[in-house]
Amino acid sequence: MTNWESELLALYPETGVDFSELPPIMTAPKVASLLDMTVDALSQDRVGGNPTIPYVKLGRRRIRYLRSDLIRFLLANRIGDTEAWR
Repeated sequence: MTNWESELLALYPETGVDFSELPPIMTAPKVASLLDMTVDALSQDRVGGNPTIPYVKLGRRRIRYLRSDLIRFLLANRIGDTEAWR
């Protein structure tokens, strides 16, 4: 098990989301729902050429997010004392 996988397992009790059950490739609406944000807000994140969450562009319009990128993003952007709930 990699370090980020063990950190991911530790996130489950806090978030209630079992990230290992997520599909490996997700649509913007799925990711927006998981992050409790709108699809428009997620779209705005992509505007400007420096997205916060990495994404894959398939063709002209199809946007997809990789589960591994989403997990790394969440772990990299944690703020606060994570030891308190472990």
